[in-house]
Formats: sequence, structure tokens, C-alpha cells
Amino acid sequence: MKMLKKVLKEAHEAAPKVVEKALQNRIDIPEAVTLAFFEDMLKKIESFVFLIENDQDTSIDIVTRSVFENYIYLRLLLSKDNKILSRSYMLRKKYKEIKLYENIISSNKTGRKIRAFLPKLDVEKMKQIAKYGTPEHEIEKLKKEFSDVLEKRQLKHNWYDIYGNTKNIEQLCFKLEMHAEYELIYTSLSKEVHSMDIMKRWRIEGQNAYLLNTTESDQFNSQVVSMFLLETIRNLYEFYNLRDDLKKFNTLIKINYQISNKNFF
Repeated sequence: MKMLKKVLKEAHEAAPKVVEKALQNRIDIPEAVTLAFFEDMLKKIESFVFLIENDQDTSIDIVTRSVFENYIYLRLLLSKDNKILSRSYMLRKKYKEIKLYENIISSNKTGRKIRAFLPKLDVEKMKQIAKYGTPEHEIEKLKKEFSDVLEKRQLKHNWYDIYGNTKNIEQLCFKLEMHAEYELIYTSLSKEVHSMDIMKRWRIEGQNAYLLNTTESDQFNSQVVSMFLLETIRNLYEFYNLRDDLKKFNTLIKINYQISNKNFF
């Protein structure tokens, strides 16, 4: 946990430098999407630290899994395809918003169920705020605005599927040559997300049940999150050509590692 907190502190110091370099000219979709993913990652890691420090670690596998996804997405984004991938993400986001809007105002069974679930929802006011035309019209506008993205993937596909054969996280990890990370870390963390490992904190012996100590699991997750954050900071510095900061960061991490005298990796 000490190493994670040190890396998190460095991440907060790195963020303004990265933002300043990324926004030298103007903010556009690539900068907005990339920085938003990084900020989201930091917020999740702050939650991770809070949960462990306050002995509320039941859900840390879920948070760790979410951090893993941020790491994968940023590793993908911080590449030569940053612009098209960022635009692909924005297209996916806007498309999902329009589809949700369409479902809410629809007169079909789905629309009626949504409105029944949200009885205080003022549909007419929502229409005024959204300033949408018909859903069909809005989707056609999206297709024109993001025609470059749709040359590489279908409208309904995941935003990262611009290469083909990357329709889910597993395929994306394989594309990024992260087979081991996916099999050893992601699939294990997914068990708690899908409530497939509800007995992991208990040991049954005869008629007795014992609640297990979770220290080892917490340490493992902490090391995993530290590793992902560390690599993300390095990738950000490299992508935005902050070489001096990268050199200082690597030196600082090396010193902290030697001081801690622990097998961080």
C-alpha cells in the first residue's frame, strides 16, 4: 500500500504537466477522451485506497478490475491511433445516449416500462433539454460527423473495435499482447463482479465456518493497481514527449523501490 500511495502522489503531480502539454494548442476530442480516462483511473484508485484503509475491502476486486480496464484503454489510446480511437469512443458515447433517449420516449413496451420506473420523469422537459430531433435524424447526423470512424467499424460495435476481431475485453487484451494479464488477473477479478466467488472469504470445517483474513488479497490487488498506474504514467509521459519528467519519475520510483526493499513487481 505504501508504494501505491507514493505512485498515486506522483500521478497527481504528473496530471497538471500532462494536461498542460496536451492542451498546448486547444482541447479537442482526442485530448478530452484521453485525459478523462486518466482522471477516471485516478478517482478509482483513490476509492481503492480509501476502502482498504477503512477496512471496507469487500469490493476491491471490482475496483481493481475497473482500474485494469482503464489501464487497457489508456494503453490502447496512447498510440499512433489516438485520434481515431478517441473519436470512436465519442461516437459510441453519443450513440448510446441517443438510443437511451429513444427508449425513454418510445411508445413501445420498453418505453412504457422505463417511464413507469421513473414516474417523476418529465419527458417533455427532457426533450427540451436534449434538443434532439427524432432519434433517426440524430443518428444520421452522427454517421456524417464520424464518417471516418465508420469506415473502420460498424456503428453498434464497441469503440475499440477499429481493428476487427476486438469485440470484447478478451480479444482486446490479446490484441495488446496481454494474454497473461487477462488470464491471471482479469478473469480472477471478474469472479466477484459476477458473484461467482462468494465463498472466497470463508473456510468451512465440519460444522464450523470461519471468516478468512483478506490481507494477502489486498496486497496482491494493491501491487496490481500500483503496476497499472505506474505504467500508465510512463506511457503518458512518453506519449506527450515529457522526457525529463519521465526520467525523474523513473529515478524516483527506483529510489522508493530500493528503500522499501520489497518485491514490488
